[in-house]
Amino acid sequence: MQQITAAALDDEKQPWVGVADYSWTAPNPVLGGELNFDFSARAVGRDALDSVALAGPSFGNISGTKGTSGRFTSELEWKRTFIAPGGLSITPIMALRGDADLIDTASLVRSQAMRGMATAGLDVRWPILFSTTSATHILEPIAQIFARNNERFAGQLPNEDAQSLVFDATNLFERDKFSGWDRVEGGTRANVGLRYSGAFANGWSAHALLGQSYHLSGRNSFASADLIDVGAYSGLETDTSDVVAMAGISNTSGVALALRGRFDEKTFEMRRGEAEVAYSGAPLSGSLRYAFIQKQPGYGFINDRHEVSANASVKFNENWRAFGSTTYDLKNKYFASNAVGFGYDDSCTSYSLTYSETRSFNATTNVLSSP
Repeated sequence: MQQITAAALDDEKQPWVGVADYSWTAPNPVLGGELNFDFSARAVGRDALDSVALAGPSFGNISGTKGTSGRFTSELEWKRTFIAPGGLSITPIMALRGDADLIDTASLVRSQAMRGMATAGLDVRWPILFSTTSATHILEPIAQIFARNNERFAGQLPNEDAQSLVFDATNLFERDKFSGWDRVEGGTRANVGLRYSGAFANGWSAHALLGQSYHLSGRNSFASADLIDVGAYSGLETDTSDVVAMAGISNTSGVALALRGRFDEKTFEMRRGEAEVAYSGAPLSGSLRYAFIQKQPGYGFINDRHEVSANASVKFNENWRAFGSTTYDLKNKYFASNAVGFGYDDSCTSYSLTYSETRSFNATTNVLSSP
């Protein structure tokens, strides 16, 4: 199986951007396991520095450097699952990744860089089944460990596609929790948690997860600041992470409800909380979500945020769809983001064209700005 995506943007008021991604999965087992190959290329050019001045102790952040930069990434991953007596699932994971960066900008100290990341991991799960006449329940303790070399050149290379980092229960067990390829998680880390899933005779199902992540050795990538300090306030910047949890229910008609939260590892104070209701059907799907986000002064958010987000997608046929989304800040009473577009998807290719707008609010001057 393979998947190819490509995107480009060239506008006199925006940076020019070129992105290409390719993913391939071997159709047959390799050494008894699954072999995946990913390739990503990114090029960005700007006529001016893209930065935001912040109030308080932070002078600001740089979300985009003046000049041009490019990155080429290749990653190979192999994993194989063994089932031991009693249902214990043991999955060894091996991965090799290489990056080449070419930079022509005065904002960074490097003009080129080569990075490599070697990962040896182990995922252990033990699903325990409980059954009644009207329901089945599964409790699944999960433990992971990933041993890696340190991330190189953090803060010395552009970060264009990994600027958003939301640590929650959905990515607790991801091998790399960064949202894009420009940053790569290094050091040795363990992830542990307890997952629950249940299925009921009336057509409803339930799921829940509670867990935490631990940085064991090496350099913590989430405590290694880049130009936008992407790891700050993530809940991963300390050796013992915040606690993450989620719970939800869904039914066969496509209705789903979910609660998610991240809590301080010592006081259990809520850092982030979300409540969401969603519907997935044909041809319409969508969701409505409320989010509480604790203040992040280093990013310019000196007060807690309360946001409502909505998104919807309509399929015209098997492959074509139109979509849109919006986020509204309840406290400052403004639309923080809007997007609309259309896309094409099949088993091998995904293509989308999107128009989006983001706006930020300076709490010190009470001024809205749009990049």
